[in-house]
Amino acid sequence: DTLTGLNNRNKFNQVMDGQWESGRLGIACFDLNGLKETNDLRGHSAGDELLCRVAGELRKVFGDRAYRTGGDEFVVVDGTMDEKSFEKALAEVRRRMYEAGISYATGLSWRQENCCLKEQIDEADRRMYQEKRRFYRARKNE
Repeated sequence: DTLTGLNNRNKFNQVMDGQWESGRLGIACFDLNGLKETNDLRGHSAGDELLCRVAGELRKVFGDRAYRTGGDEFVVVDGTMDEKSFEKALAEVRRRMYEAGISYATGLSWRQENCCLKEQIDEADRRMYQEKRRFYRARKNE
């Protein structure tokens, strides 16, 4: 991705089209909350800077296993860690983003045995959008 330096959608699609060799696999989907507001209120350069900050936090923890798949959407595909290590890494990303004041929704999916990669990504994506809906519902009620 030319803006963030993460792997881009094309690289992600190559991963999706390939065969996953590892039996264990962790997927985490991230979507920023409020990017449109940031762009509208502070300008697109502020929005770009926010995207780069998110990418930096993901890169610090997951290295080249992080992808920017859309405007404000990111995916981590990791077959190197066991479940406990993957969850610990996600907790580290959450801590870093919280400390940086970055609001986002996330969903994860873990498999110990081979699974359809698309199914697993769809599961993490559904969980992320459930969290996003809860965020905006709570915000609406404030």
